[in-house]
Amino acid sequence: MITELNSQIAISHDAITSPSSVPTHGRYVGFSRALKTVGRWIERSRQRRKLADLEDWQLKDLGLSRAQVNREIAKAFWR
Repeated sequence: MITELNSQIAISHDAITSPSSVPTHGRYVGFSRALKTVGRWIERSRQRRKLADLEDWQLKDLGLSRAQVNREIAKAFWR
């Protein structure tokens, strides 16, 4: 009786912890989404640094004022 119970517990434990029973799709999607988000943050930061480096005549060509640029570069990287 005890050995039968132990074997059932072992089977239940293996079923719970085996790689095939753990949904991996959700983990990979979450990790992929996090990487994309971090990538967007890095890209925004890079673009804002480039924007801050532009001369006033270049901003005028783009139709931007220095005040608009200053507001943009003051934003947090995640915004």
